[in-house]
Amino acid sequence: MDIGKEGFSALNFSIFILLLFSLLPLQCCSQVHDITLSRPLAEGQTIVSPGNIFELGFFSPNNSAANKYVGIWYQNILPRKVVWVANREKPLAVADTVASLRISSNGTLELVDGKQNSVWSNNVSVPSNSSAAALLLDDGNFVVKVNAGAADHLWESFDYPSDTLLPSMLLGFDSKSGKRNFLSAWKSESDPSTGIFLAGLTLEVPSQLVVWINDQLSTGEAGHGINQVHRRTRNG
Repeated sequence: MDIGKEGFSALNFSIFILLLFSLLPLQCCSQVHDITLSRPLAEGQTIVSPGNIFELGFFSPNNSAANKYVGIWYQNILPRKVVWVANREKPLAVADTVASLRISSNGTLELVDGKQNSVWSNNVSVPSNSSAAALLLDDGNFVVKVNAGAADHLWESFDYPSDTLLPSMLLGFDSKSGKRNFLSAWKSESDPSTGIFLAGLTLEVPSQLVVWINDQLSTGEAGHGINQVHRRTRNG
């Protein structure tokens, strides 16, 4: 059969297109299901929740030329909406391409830079004989468990909110530990470090949702170094 030059050109072009599309996934971020002692999260990798709702990985806000962070965002919403940032006060340099989020030998979830210096950690260790794993859930909660199949969480990002309140996330005060959770605004669109506005519940009964200017927050009630700008009761 005489195909001719035009036939060969069309055939070669079709093969080229097929090869191109088959290689495209290799150029995108690769996805992993969890972080373990033997499987850290590296630049160019992301963790996706089981239902493909949330994604966790390295990002630079507004394509910042200077800083890079580890955060969680909605996977299928553009432009990207980041709902939680791990190292919001300690950014990585964009040029650092060998930083990783890992489970250390003592079970601590830890972000290290290219020189293996600790940039951020959850400060929670687990028994040495465990198989600690960090997983991203479909509600946006990033959790550490003794093992991937365990029911209980040793640590969870919902206890350390950034600027976004997600369904299933609680704001409040732990009377045992004394810990109080707040939402805190980003400093700017390109800087996720803590800004001037905080939102949380007051200690009074019944509690009220209040927005403060973060002047010098104390564990006491509003008015001690806090400029209260908005107060809302549960019923209104």
